[in-house]
Amino acid sequence: MLFTTNGKLTNVNDLIQGKYIMQFKPFLIAVEGMDGVGKTTITNRIWQYIHDEYMACKKTSQNRDTMIGLSIRKMLENNILTTGNDDTRAMLMCAGINDLVNQYILPSLEDGCSVVMDRYTFSARVYQAESTVVKPLCNMIEQVILPDLVILLDVPANVARDRVFQRAVSAENVNGDPLDELELASPEEYKKRRTAYLELAEEYADIFEVFNANKPLDEVWLQIKPYIDELFQI
Repeated sequence: MLFTTNGKLTNVNDLIQGKYIMQFKPFLIAVEGMDGVGKTTITNRIWQYIHDEYMACKKTSQNRDTMIGLSIRKMLENNILTTGNDDTRAMLMCAGINDLVNQYILPSLEDGCSVVMDRYTFSARVYQAESTVVKPLCNMIEQVILPDLVILLDVPANVARDRVFQRAVSAENVNGDPLDELELASPEEYKKRRTAYLELAEEYADIFEVFNANKPLDEVWLQIKPYIDELFQI
Protein backbone atom coordinates (compact mmCIF):
# COMPACT_ATOMS: atom_id res chain seq x y z
CA MET A 1 0.00 0.00 0.00
CA LEU A 2 1.30 3.47 -0.87
CA PHE A 3 1.14 6.49 1.38
CA THR A 4 2.05 10.11 0.75
CA THR A 5 4.61 11.48 3.22
CA ASN A 6 6.68 14.63 2.84
CA GLY A 7 5.03 15.05 -0.54
CA LYS A 8 6.40 11.78 -1.95
CA LEU A 9 4.92 8.32 -2.37
CA THR A 10 6.30 5.52 -0.26
CA ASN A 11 5.06 2.17 0.97
CA VAL A 12 3.96 0.92 4.36
CA ASN A 13 7.19 -1.06 4.90
CA ASP A 14 9.24 2.12 4.63
CA LEU A 15 6.97 3.77 7.18
CA ILE A 16 7.37 0.80 9.55
CA GLN A 17 11.16 1.05 9.18
CA GLY A 18 10.98 4.71 10.19
CA LYS A 19 11.73 6.32 6.85
CA TYR A 20 10.29 9.70 5.82
CA ILE A 21 9.19 10.57 9.36
CA MET A 22 10.80 14.02 9.41
CA GLN A 23 8.77 16.80 7.84
CA PHE A 24 10.77 19.20 5.69
CA LYS A 25 10.12 22.81 4.83
CA PRO A 26 10.02 23.40 1.06
CA PHE A 27 12.88 25.46 -0.33
CA LEU A 28 13.54 27.49 -3.47
CA ILE A 29 16.97 26.85 -4.95
CA ALA A 30 18.31 28.74 -7.97
CA VAL A 31 21.17 27.64 -10.21
CA GLU A 32 22.92 30.59 -11.84
CA GLY A 33 25.79 31.29 -14.20
CA MET A 34 26.66 32.11 -17.77
CA ASP A 35 25.58 30.04 -20.73
CA GLY A 36 27.77 26.97 -21.04
CA VAL A 37 28.55 26.39 -17.35
CA GLY A 38 26.38 23.29 -16.85
CA LYS A 39 23.29 24.77 -15.20
CA THR A 40 20.83 22.30 -16.75
CA THR A 41 22.82 19.27 -15.64
CA ILE A 42 23.28 20.54 -12.09
CA THR A 43 19.64 21.64 -11.85
CA ASN A 44 18.60 18.10 -12.78
CA ARG A 45 21.00 16.59 -10.22
CA ILE A 46 19.68 18.79 -7.41
CA TRP A 47 16.07 18.12 -8.35
CA GLN A 48 16.56 14.35 -8.48
CA TYR A 49 18.50 14.29 -5.20
CA ILE A 50 15.92 16.30 -3.25
CA HIS A 51 13.09 14.22 -4.71
CA ASP A 52 14.82 10.93 -3.84
CA GLU A 53 16.21 11.85 -0.42
CA TYR A 54 13.99 14.50 1.12
CA MET A 55 10.65 15.51 -0.37
CA ALA A 56 8.62 16.32 -3.46
CA CYS A 57 10.48 18.68 -5.73
CA LYS A 58 9.84 20.43 -9.04
CA LYS A 59 12.27 21.97 -11.50
CA THR A 60 11.73 24.89 -13.81
CA SER A 61 13.68 27.50 -15.72
CA GLN A 62 13.42 31.06 -16.86
CA ASN A 63 11.01 31.52 -19.77
CA ARG A 64 9.37 28.12 -19.40
CA ASP A 65 6.27 26.65 -17.74
CA THR A 66 4.04 29.70 -18.31
CA MET A 67 2.58 31.11 -21.52
CA ILE A 68 4.32 34.48 -21.03
CA GLY A 69 7.67 32.81 -20.44
CA LEU A 70 7.36 30.54 -23.46
CA SER A 71 6.41 33.51 -25.66
CA ILE A 72 9.50 35.42 -24.51
CA ARG A 73 11.70 32.38 -25.15
CA LYS A 74 10.38 32.16 -28.70
CA MET A 75 11.21 35.82 -29.26
CA LEU A 76 14.74 35.18 -28.01
CA GLU A 77 15.20 32.16 -30.26
CA ASN A 78 14.03 34.17 -33.27
CA ASN A 79 16.21 37.15 -32.28
CA ILE A 80 13.13 39.37 -32.24
CA LEU A 81 14.30 41.12 -29.07
CA THR A 82 17.23 42.65 -30.93
CA THR A 83 14.73 45.16 -32.33
CA GLY A 84 13.80 46.45 -28.87
CA ASN A 85 15.78 48.73 -26.61
CA ASP A 86 17.46 47.69 -23.35
CA ASP A 87 14.51 48.64 -21.14
CA THR A 88 12.01 46.79 -23.34
CA ARG A 89 14.07 43.61 -23.14
CA ALA A 90 14.51 43.97 -19.38
CA MET A 91 10.79 44.47 -18.82
CA LEU A 92 9.97 41.40 -20.89
CA MET A 93 12.53 39.24 -19.08
CA CYS A 94 11.31 40.37 -15.66
CA ALA A 95 7.69 39.86 -16.70
CA GLY A 96 8.53 36.25 -17.47
CA ILE A 97 10.19 35.74 -14.08
CA ASN A 98 7.37 37.48 -12.22
CA ASP A 99 4.78 35.32 -13.97
CA LEU A 100 6.74 32.17 -13.14
CA VAL A 101 6.95 33.19 -9.48
CA ASN A 102 3.22 33.79 -9.18
CA GLN A 103 1.90 31.04 -11.42
CA TYR A 104 4.34 28.23 -10.63
CA ILE A 105 6.87 28.78 -7.83
CA LEU A 106 4.68 30.19 -5.05
CA PRO A 107 1.85 27.68 -5.58
CA SER A 108 4.38 24.82 -5.54
CA LEU A 109 5.96 26.00 -2.28
CA GLU A 110 2.53 26.49 -0.72
CA ASP A 111 1.72 22.89 -1.64
CA GLY A 112 4.81 21.74 0.28
CA CYS A 113 6.96 21.12 -2.77
CA SER A 114 10.52 22.43 -3.16
CA VAL A 115 11.50 24.09 -6.43
CA VAL A 116 14.84 24.11 -8.24
CA MET A 117 15.10 26.87 -10.84
CA ASP A 118 17.55 27.24 -13.70
CA ARG A 119 18.16 31.04 -13.53
CA TYR A 120 16.38 33.63 -11.40
CA THR A 121 16.40 37.44 -11.23
CA PHE A 122 20.19 37.46 -11.06
CA SER A 123 20.44 36.47 -14.71
CA ALA A 124 18.18 39.37 -15.64
CA ARG A 125 20.49 41.69 -13.69
CA VAL A 126 23.50 40.34 -15.60
CA TYR A 127 22.12 39.96 -19.10
CA GLN A 128 20.11 43.19 -19.06
CA ALA A 129 22.72 45.25 -17.20
CA GLU A 130 22.43 48.20 -19.61
CA SER A 131 18.77 48.72 -18.73
CA THR A 132 17.73 51.51 -16.38
CA VAL A 133 14.73 49.54 -15.13
CA VAL A 134 16.14 46.07 -14.50
CA LYS A 135 17.26 46.73 -10.91
CA PRO A 136 13.94 48.09 -9.59
CA LEU A 137 12.04 45.34 -11.41
CA CYS A 138 14.27 42.63 -9.95
CA ASN A 139 14.03 44.25 -6.52
CA MET A 140 10.25 44.07 -6.75
CA ILE A 141 10.33 40.34 -7.57
CA GLU A 142 12.92 39.61 -4.87
CA GLN A 143 10.73 41.34 -2.29
CA VAL A 144 8.14 38.66 -3.03
CA ILE A 145 10.62 35.79 -2.72
CA LEU A 146 14.36 35.25 -2.72
CA PRO A 147 15.87 31.79 -3.15
CA ASP A 148 16.98 30.05 0.02
CA LEU A 149 20.15 29.04 -1.81
CA VAL A 150 21.77 30.21 -5.06
CA ILE A 151 24.31 27.91 -6.69
CA LEU A 152 26.61 29.98 -8.92
CA LEU A 153 28.55 27.87 -11.41
CA ASP A 154 31.67 29.76 -12.41
CA VAL A 155 34.07 29.14 -15.30
CA PRO A 156 36.45 31.44 -17.19
CA ALA A 157 34.59 33.51 -19.76
CA ASN A 158 36.41 31.96 -22.73
CA VAL A 159 35.56 28.45 -21.50
CA ALA A 160 31.84 29.28 -21.26
CA ARG A 161 31.77 30.80 -24.74
CA ASP A 162 33.69 27.89 -26.28
CA ARG A 163 31.29 25.40 -24.69
CA VAL A 164 28.28 27.26 -26.09
CA PHE A 165 29.65 27.24 -29.63
CA GLN A 166 30.79 23.61 -29.38
CA ARG A 167 27.34 22.59 -28.16
CA ALA A 168 25.71 24.27 -31.17
CA VAL A 169 27.65 22.09 -33.61
CA SER A 170 27.70 18.91 -31.52
CA ALA A 171 25.88 15.68 -32.29
CA GLU A 172 23.70 16.33 -29.23
CA ASN A 173 22.09 19.29 -31.00
CA VAL A 174 19.92 16.96 -33.06
CA ASN A 175 17.37 19.66 -33.81
CA GLY A 176 19.98 22.04 -35.17
CA ASP A 177 18.84 24.73 -32.70
CA PRO A 178 20.54 28.03 -33.55
CA LEU A 179 22.33 30.14 -30.98
CA ASP A 180 20.21 32.99 -29.70
CA GLU A 181 21.32 36.61 -29.48
CA LEU A 182 22.56 36.28 -25.90
CA GLU A 183 24.66 33.18 -26.64
CA LEU A 184 26.21 34.87 -29.69
CA ALA A 185 27.79 37.60 -27.55
CA SER A 186 31.40 38.70 -27.95
CA PRO A 187 34.25 37.42 -25.73
CA GLU A 188 34.28 40.81 -24.01
CA GLU A 189 30.58 40.50 -23.17
CA TYR A 190 31.13 37.05 -21.65
CA LYS A 191 33.87 38.56 -19.45
CA LYS A 192 31.51 41.31 -18.30
CA ARG A 193 28.87 38.73 -17.44
CA ARG A 194 31.25 36.66 -15.36
CA THR A 195 32.37 39.74 -13.43
CA ALA A 196 28.75 40.77 -12.86
CA TYR A 197 27.81 37.34 -11.49
CA LEU A 198 30.75 37.32 -9.08
CA GLU A 199 29.81 40.81 -7.89
CA LEU A 200 26.26 39.60 -7.24
CA ALA A 201 27.67 36.68 -5.25
CA GLU A 202 29.36 39.21 -2.97
CA GLU A 203 26.28 41.43 -2.74
CA TYR A 204 24.03 38.47 -1.86
CA ALA A 205 26.67 36.58 0.09
CA ASP A 206 24.16 35.22 2.60
CA ILE A 207 22.42 33.08 -0.04
CA PHE A 208 25.09 32.60 -2.76
CA GLU A 209 27.60 29.75 -2.97
CA VAL A 210 30.15 29.86 -5.80
CA PHE A 211 31.50 26.66 -7.35
CA ASN A 212 34.31 26.15 -9.84
CA ALA A 213 32.54 24.47 -12.76
CA ASN A 214 35.67 24.20 -14.91
CA LYS A 215 35.87 20.50 -14.15
CA PRO A 216 33.74 17.39 -14.75
CA LEU A 217 30.20 18.05 -13.58
CA ASP A 218 30.23 14.86 -11.49
CA GLU A 219 32.94 16.50 -9.38
CA VAL A 220 31.00 19.77 -9.24
CA TRP A 221 27.92 17.94 -8.00
CA LEU A 222 29.88 16.25 -5.20
CA GLN A 223 30.93 19.72 -4.00
CA ILE A 224 27.35 21.04 -4.14
CA LYS A 225 25.63 18.08 -2.48
CA PRO A 226 26.70 18.93 1.13
CA TYR A 227 25.13 22.39 0.77
CA ILE A 228 21.81 20.79 -0.21
CA ASP A 229 22.02 18.48 2.80
CA GLU A 230 22.82 21.41 5.08
CA LEU A 231 19.79 23.31 3.80
CA PHE A 232 17.46 20.48 4.81
CA GLN A 233 19.00 20.23 8.26
CA ILE A 234 17.85 23.76 9.16
